[in-house]
Amino acid sequence: MRNIIIFGSSSKTSIEKKYFFEFKKINKLTKIYDTDLYFPKILKLNFINKIFLFPRILFNSILMLIICYNSKNSLILVFKGQFFLSFIIKFLKRRNNNYFINFNGDDPFNLSIIDISTKSLIKSLKEYNLVLIWSKRILKKIKARKISKNIEYLPFGYDKIINSYNLKKNRTKIIFYGTWDKHRENFLNKIRLDDLYIFGTGWQHSSETFFHHKNIVSKEIGTNQIIKEISRSYAVINIFREQNYGSHNMKTFEIPAYGGIQFSQYSKEVISFFKKNQSIFFYSSARDLVKKLKKFKKLNSFDIFIKNSLKDVKNESYKERVNKILEYVKKHN
Repeated sequence: MRNIIIFGSSSKTSIEKKYFFEFKKINKLTKIYDTDLYFPKILKLNFINKIFLFPRILFNSILMLIICYNSKNSLILVFKGQFFLSFIIKFLKRRNNNYFINFNGDDPFNLSIIDISTKSLIKSLKEYNLVLIWSKRILKKIKARKISKNIEYLPFGYDKIINSYNLKKNRTKIIFYGTWDKHRENFLNKIRLDDLYIFGTGWQHSSETFFHHKNIVSKEIGTNQIIKEISRSYAVINIFREQNYGSHNMKTFEIPAYGGIQFSQYSKEVISFFKKNQSIFFYSSARDLVKKLKKFKKLNSFDIFIKNSLKDVKNESYKERVNKILEYVKKHN
């Protein structure tokens, strides 16, 4: 088994960390490096980050060079990769027969936000041995531009699945978990239900008129805490960001794996994994969601929906995704 090196966020809730733990089960020597963590924070501030973009790219690229210079025949998995130079990847790939994989959990063509993508990322994609993308829509865009020859679809997944749940447990609330942004705030402000609770970082920035102020827990919530909160809920709301329209997001698989009953926006990708009104419920607007939540709450018994969700999500773990990556490496090697 090749040595495995991961470049990406070291945050405990990041997708990089989820893959790190799964790869480590295969190879104990697996390492993760968050090179951008060492770039000065003050130079990442919105009003000056574009000025210091190239120094940031150069800084991260040099660290990658130092880390991988003596690595031989390693599997190097780069998440996003917007701060790495293409010629560095090319050099390291050829020097010691390293195999580079790029996985982007966002939209690589969204150049409006530096922390999502840069021109350096678009240019470097051709140097990767394998490019993985979570969205079939974005996959088609990459193929149409002929940026990379070896590109494969790899959906998100889940890191943990509950083994059992309390039958007939009193489920009295709706929850949403995730980082604050204005789009999410505006949508949830239309859900005028007193039993909606919100968990995640940044919600202290919500406006004073936000309807759910008294039901906010504004901090980073770990997996076990989310599972605990979900076990008390009869519904978990999933809100897509613009890049997820027509596709799915990380919560698409996390919510059912954690024992939740998911209310999500509709997409062909999502319905390919679940059964409508059996293991997932769809809404078309805030008004539609309120109507469906009120009706759903009256059922009182929700066990069959949890059972169906767990059954449908069973084979969508990050362990399965790691196995798929290794299959793709073998296919394109």
